[in-house]
Amino acid sequence: LGDPERCADLLRSVLPKDLVDALDWQSLRPVETSFVDDALRRGHADLLFVADLDGRETLLYLLLEHKSGEDRFCAFQMMRYVTRIWEQFLRECPDANHLPPIVPFVLAHGSSAWSSPRSVRELMQLDGLPQSLVDLQPEFAFVLDDLGACDANNLVARKLPAQTLLPLLHLQQVRRHAQTTALLASWKHLYRQLLARPGCQDLVSQLISYVTNVSDEDHKDLRSAYASISKPAEEKFMTAAKQLIQEGHDQGLSQGLSQGHTQGLEQGLSQGLQTGQANALITLLRQRFGELPDALIDKIKSACIEDLERWMPCVLTAKSASDVVAS
Repeated sequence: LGDPERCADLLRSVLPKDLVDALDWQSLRPVETSFVDDALRRGHADLLFVADLDGRETLLYLLLEHKSGEDRFCAFQMMRYVTRIWEQFLRECPDANHLPPIVPFVLAHGSSAWSSPRSVRELMQLDGLPQSLVDLQPEFAFVLDDLGACDANNLVARKLPAQTLLPLLHLQQVRRHAQTTALLASWKHLYRQLLARPGCQDLVSQLISYVTNVSDEDHKDLRSAYASISKPAEEKFMTAAKQLIQEGHDQGLSQGLSQGHTQGLEQGLSQGLQTGQANALITLLRQRFGELPDALIDKIKSACIEDLERWMPCVLTAKSASDVVAS
């Protein structure tokens, strides 16, 4: 969604009609990363766009929510991010008399419908308090596009172009269904549209890389599914798979590759990636906290890839090595 055209397609299908009509979509452009401070960049995979609205610039802030579970304090988090954007705006425009309006937007694609509060006021226990006090509390809310509350038919009904629809289908469906190959078969026409469209080759590679990382299906079957789409699609899958193997940098990777191209692809991806993540985490922990207890090392080496990915960012802020794996 970092591409303004795809971002505009998504937003036009979700935002209120009066806002869609008022925005000059041709002016939509990403804001340089220097506008977003380090605290923001260390958060979620956020994007910040700016567009003209009735002669004024309106910031469109996108928070891409990649958690499979709920994020109860997402509204508070979004409010903090919006405040930081305003702070940066005032630093860069010290003579400004007004703050720019911002459209906070969350794209959620969990396995079920979003049920967490969608405004900061909902996070407060205000029952029984004086109305004057209630009125003083912020009502900050965000626009939610909840892919977990709908199905593929709902997405198709939006009549989005293939370059916007296919990424949303991947986010919504791949983690939901065990048979990724069946999904790929149903998306064959969309993949072929992208492969034939100038400028979409990188997007196809990103989608295939996403499937390679997320799907639990046998990689021989995935390769066959992409081969049925086209030879270039199969080649992109093989490139993505090999890249994962090379990033393993571990014994499991070497063993997988030594058993041959196809078998190495299967074992290297399942064993190599997990071992590589574990070794990388152990190295980072030793650099920060010194030698680690054997029990802690054993726990890391036996952890699943999901836990390792969740623990890795905690190294920067944890007070001890044990705190990292307790998160």
